[in-house]
Amino acid sequence: MVYENLHHAIKKPALQRLMDELVEEGALQVKEFKKTKLYMAKQDVNETVDQGELDQLASEEGDLKEKLAQQKSKNAKLQAAITALQNEPSDEGLAALLKQYQKKVDELNAKLARTKGSKAPLVTKDQVNKVQTQFNNMLSAWRKRKRAAMDMIDAMCGEEGEPKAVIERFNLETDEDVEVNLKEWTPLQKEAKLSRK
Repeated sequence: MVYENLHHAIKKPALQRLMDELVEEGALQVKEFKKTKLYMAKQDVNETVDQGELDQLASEEGDLKEKLAQQKSKNAKLQAAITALQNEPSDEGLAALLKQYQKKVDELNAKLARTKGSKAPLVTKDQVNKVQTQFNNMLSAWRKRKRAAMDMIDAMCGEEGEPKAVIERFNLETDEDVEVNLKEWTPLQKEAKLSRK
């Protein structure tokens, strides 16, 4: 088996001589079973370790494990910092972004200057009132339709049913499904002030 484990690096006769020499030197002991020789390391050559040394080694192992955990934690934090830095744009990228945003600012400033320089109102009061009236009408219609739909769903539920179950059963679309909230729009409802002619 030694010959096989050495992957035939040493020829069998040379290996046999080496093993026998180690037996003579006292590093190995041999047991013979018919044609088979069994070589073993001598146990009395190895130093024995007392319980105190074993306890100390166990304590050192615990300390080293704790230090390893701390190092791994530091390493993870440093790796996260490196990743964050690598995701930041380069100087060239920042320069390009700055140029792009500066162009937008210049365009908006030019538009603002044109607006400030214009003496004619951009939107008349009548136009504002007209849009406000349309908005109020649409918001009122939304409220009425929502109330009517909920009344119909409640009627379908009966006394013991859940509206949510009816909505799911008939695959109905709610305000929440389309991410709108009636309460968010209510503050925009104002009375339209009609101009006097």
